[in-house]
Amino acid sequence: MRKLRLQLIGILVLAVLLPLLPAAFVARELFRRSLDPLLETSIVEGAQAGLAVTREVLEREKSRFLARIAAGGPLDTLTAAEIAGLDAREQSALRAAAQAAPHAGGPATGVAVPIPPERFLLAGEEVLVASIRAPGGVPAWVTSPLPAALAARAEKLTRSIQLLETLRRARGPVIRGLEATFLAVYGAIVLVVLLVGSYLASRLTRPMAALGGGIERVAAGDLDTRVPEVGRGEIGALLRSFNGMVGRLRTQQAELVRLEKLAAWRQMSRRLAHEVKNPLTPIQLAAQEVRDAYPGDDPAYRRLLDESAAIIEEEVEGLRALVAEFSQFARLPEPQRASVDPAELLADVAALYGDEKLAVRVESGERAERAGARGGGALWCDREQMRRVLLNLVNNALAAQGTAGRTPPVEIVAGPAPDGGMRIRVLDRGPGVPESERRRIFEPDVTTKPDGMGLGLAIVESTIQSHGGTVAVADREGGGAEFVITLPPGPRGIQGEAE
Repeated sequence: MRKLRLQLIGILVLAVLLPLLPAAFVARELFRRSLDPLLETSIVEGAQAGLAVTREVLEREKSRFLARIAAGGPLDTLTAAEIAGLDAREQSALRAAAQAAPHAGGPATGVAVPIPPERFLLAGEEVLVASIRAPGGVPAWVTSPLPAALAARAEKLTRSIQLLETLRRARGPVIRGLEATFLAVYGAIVLVVLLVGSYLASRLTRPMAALGGGIERVAAGDLDTRVPEVGRGEIGALLRSFNGMVGRLRTQQAELVRLEKLAAWRQMSRRLAHEVKNPLTPIQLAAQEVRDAYPGDDPAYRRLLDESAAIIEEEVEGLRALVAEFSQFARLPEPQRASVDPAELLADVAALYGDEKLAVRVESGERAERAGARGGGALWCDREQMRRVLLNLVNNALAAQGTAGRTPPVEIVAGPAPDGGMRIRVLDRGPGVPESERRRIFEPDVTTKPDGMGLGLAIVESTIQSHGGTVAVADREGGGAEFVITLPPGPRGIQGEAE
C-alpha cells in the first residue's frame, strides 16, 4: 500500500503543479499591466504640471504677503506667549530660519524683512511666516494663513511624483518581487496540499492495507480473521462487508464439515443396517430351533436352553431396534406436511408417559387470537415425524432428570413464534448442557448416555431442518435444559385450519 499512497500523493502534486506555468505567466502579465498605466509619461508630466501650478499659486501668496507688509497694513504677529506655546519642532524651525537670516541693523525708514515669507506648519495649520523689523523697533514674526487645499494638494502631488519616479526606476525589481510573492504563496499552497494529501492517502490506504492483509489470511484458511472497522462511508461499509463475509464463510465451513460428517455417518449407518439386518432373523430362528429341538427331560438343561434362547431373542430385538434407528438416520423420508393441531399432537405424546412424567401446555398469543385458531395456531409439519422428534426429546429429558436424581415432570410448551410460525419448547430439570457442548450434541456420535449411540439429536435436527425450522438448546431458568424448536409458518391462512 506504500506504492499506492505515493501514487495518490504524486497525483495530487501533479494536479497542483500543472497550472503553475500558465498561472505564473498570467500573474506576470497582470502585474506588468497594473504598473504600466501608472508609469506613463503623461501621468508623470501631469503631476509635475500640477505641482508647478501649485508652486506659482504659493509664490503669489508670498508676494501678496510681502505687499501687505510693505503697505504697513495690519498683520498677525506671533507673541512671545504664542511662540512659547509651539511644540519643540516648530520652535526649532523658527530658530533655524532666524539663524539663516542676514544680521543687519534696523532700517532708518520703512519696514525691513530679514526673513522672507516661508511656508511653515504651526499649531497644525499651514501658514506663511516672515520676520520683520520696523524702524527703530524690535524684530517680530508675522504670519499669513494659506488655503488648506493648496498645501494639501502640493504635498500630495509631491509624494505622487516621488512614488512614480521610484516605481519607474524600480519597475523590474517590483515586478520580480510580486512574482516571488506569488510563487511563495503558490508554494505554500503546494505544501498544504502535500500535507493534506499525505493525511488523506494514509487514511485511505491504512484500511485498504488491513483489508489486503485480511484477504491474504482468509486465502490461507484463517476464517477467524477480522479487520478493524474504521472509517465511514464506502470504506467503512467495505470493511464491515468483509467481516460479515468472513463470518458467513466461517459458518458455512462449519456447516459443511457438519454435513460431510453427517453424510459419512448416514453412509455408514446404511451399510451397517444392511449388514446387521440380514442375519438377525436366522439367528433368532436358529435359537428357537435349538430350544424346541431338545427331546430330553433334563430340567436343568431345558431351563438353560430356554434362558439362552430368551437372551438371544432379546438381543436380536435390541439389534433390530438399533438397525431401525440406523435406517431412520440413514434415510429420512421427505416430510409430508399438513396442518396439525398442536394441542392434539401434544396430548397424543402426553398419553404415552402420563401426568407424572410429562406435562404439556399450549400458549395462546395475540396472533393466534386474531387467526381464531384453537390452542394458539396450527403446525405445518409431518405429524408422524414431529411426533418422533418430541418423543426423542422427552426420552432424553427424562434420562437427564434421572441422572440428576430429579423427578418433576418434563414440560412441553407450544405457542406462536414472533414470525408467525410455531415454537415448541421441551424443558427439563436435569444437569443442563454446557455451553461448549451445545453445538456438538446435535452431531452424530455425540451422546451423554452410557448406552446411547449419539443419533437421536442428529435425527431431531435433520427432521427439523427438513421442515425449514431450527432447533437449539439453552439453559432453563432455575436449572435444567430447554430445547427450542422453531417452525416457519405454513401457507397463508393455515393458522385457522386447526379449529
